[in-house]
Amino acid sequence: MNVHKFIALTEPSSIVSTLSPFIVGIMFTSYGYGKLNVFNSLVLLLACLTIHLMANALDNLSDYRASFQTTNSTAQKFRQKTNSLGVHGISFKAAIVTAAILGIITVILGIYLLFATTMWLLVIGIIGFVISYLYSGGKLPISHTPFGEAACSLTMGVGITYTVIMVNIPVSQFSWNLFLSGFLVATITIFPLASIMLANNTCDVAEDVKMDRHTIVSVIGKKRALEAFAANYVITYIMVIVTVLLRLLPISMLLVLVTIPIVYKHVKEFFAVQDKKRTFILSVKNSFTIVTMITIAGICELLFDGLIK
Repeated sequence: MNVHKFIALTEPSSIVSTLSPFIVGIMFTSYGYGKLNVFNSLVLLLACLTIHLMANALDNLSDYRASFQTTNSTAQKFRQKTNSLGVHGISFKAAIVTAAILGIITVILGIYLLFATTMWLLVIGIIGFVISYLYSGGKLPISHTPFGEAACSLTMGVGITYTVIMVNIPVSQFSWNLFLSGFLVATITIFPLASIMLANNTCDVAEDVKMDRHTIVSVIGKKRALEAFAANYVITYIMVIVTVLLRLLPISMLLVLVTIPIVYKHVKEFFAVQDKKRTFILSVKNSFTIVTMITIAGICELLFDGLIK
């Protein structure tokens, strides 16, 4: 498989949803606890990226296989003009091998982190791995149900944030307060992630119904899905303010509020038109904009601390 086909199958452009909770977790541990193991954090980031790419590959595999179970013209059109396997001529075997290799790399990196940090990572690792598979695999993938958004955003938002905590903070400092604080911080990433899923399913709702995929949008309707799409960003900005006031994250995080005009503009555009090729990308741009500002906020905090010290 060449690079072009690999990119089409694994869709690395979506890794912004992995970077977001990772960066927020790093800021939480370094600001609140003064802990940061750079090497272990980089290993964790690589593991998160490989499992993300594996999940994307499995999702494309699952959709491609499911399209053969429906004989209508929509399924055939989806298989030939939408799904990456059909569009780019990727064989089923090559896609499976690629997903398997990514899974093996994730496991190897995970085993290293288990021995280098804490065995508690195994719990989150197993949960994350199982949900990643069930999200796209099995007879009824979670992505084809109304629970796709919740499963994806919670697993990535909370799961990645917690793993960042575990690889940087000693087990002796683990407490319920630590993980409750970590959950509050994770909400900053959960809702933008959910909005990407909502935008995707809102654009695909007509096709999903014909393909017998019953996502949350097909249950609550487009109008309420759009309202939830916008509400997710409102909650995100509220939680940025809350976590700063609670001193869980540095005051530099308030820089994220600068993104409000950009996000608002994109939300308005998506409200006007819901199209996979034209406007779905706006939800990804929103997450990328927020992640970029979170990164800048983190750099500002490090520089500010350095000047004070």
